[in-house]
Amino acid sequence: MGELAGYSTKVVSVGFASGTVDASLPLFPAPFGGVTVTAAWAVTQDAVAANGSNYLDVILINGGTAGTATTAIGTAAAAGTAGWAAATPKAITLNASADELTVGQWLVAKYDVTGSITAPGNVRFVVHYVDGKG
Repeated sequence: MGELAGYSTKVVSVGFASGTVDASLPLFPAPFGGVTVTAAWAVTQDAVAANGSNYLDVILINGGTAGTATTAIGTAAAAGTAGWAAATPKAITLNASADELTVGQWLVAKYDVTGSITAPGNVRFVVHYVDGKG
């Protein structure tokens, strides 16, 4: 692979105001030829305490062409037991068998609350992807 190979990676960074209930945010539809998600992170403005019953997960989803499907591409794992440190990126573990979107399928970010949490301020999703599948 040549020195410039990594320059084909694209980055999308989207923030939204969090709350104490579930929310989904469509990020973008895959262009002609599709895309492959290669890495992703989530960052919360404020900390969320570790708690096995009350916690926050963030999930990247292949929303299909309508943006409403629910196939998980990746999840920030162990958010409940590990908690979230303020302003510290948490890697989203990708599902290698589901990290590709075909033309017109929407990449969706989901903020998923279990139990009752204190809102962690704004949440930012950062996604690296490349054009094409594979």
